[in-house]
Amino acid sequence: MLIPDFKGDREALETVMAEKPAVLNHNTETVLRLQRDIRTAANYGRSLALLARAKWINPAAAVKSGLIVGMGE
Repeated sequence: MLIPDFKGDREALETVMAEKPAVLNHNTETVLRLQRDIRTAANYGRSLALLARAKWINPAAAVKSGLIVGMGE
């Protein structure tokens, strides 16, 4: 299941995790160094915290993130 960062809303994440998705994915899109240039509205720390919290809620869940490979081709 691909999810947004919910702007840090823990209840939204808990609602998703209650459905026990087989795989939970949140795209960070890029590395920390490029975050401000690529994802101006996003917060890298918030994204990592979301993934960590999802794993804390359900340690058996497969939790992953996605990155853009190559930009401006």
